[in-house]
Amino acid sequence: MSLQVELKDKKDHQIIYAGQAQYQMTSNGRIYTFGSRDHTFVWKVYEDTLLIDSISQAHVHLVLRKEKKTKGWIETEFGRIDLDCMTIAYRVENERIEVQYELDMDSEKQIFHFQLKIKGADYAIH
Repeated sequence: MSLQVELKDKKDHQIIYAGQAQYQMTSNGRIYTFGSRDHTFVWKVYEDTLLIDSISQAHVHLVLRKEKKTKGWIETEFGRIDLDCMTIAYRVENERIEVQYELDMDSEKQIFHFQLKIKGADYAIH
């Protein structure tokens, strides 16, 4: 099924993507696939875990668990870099998924904050 989504960088107040997404229900979560030819996002949404794949010239894979330290990686043409992740906040609602996390790569830390708005979702409570 397809629907409309908007991915916003809440830290920089920028819309990263707005448009069509493919949506799939699984036995214990939801999967959203969206993006352009140059940059694809896959968000696998579960009650306490979010798996993010951001695929462009580099492939970023993050495992984010609410208030837990986890691992992720960045794959480039030069090789793979392992990341430590700390999920600061993770909130799943019918029409919005919001996540704030910190990535630590070789003691260099950076905080990210994203919101995925789902528009016209069939499962939304009205």
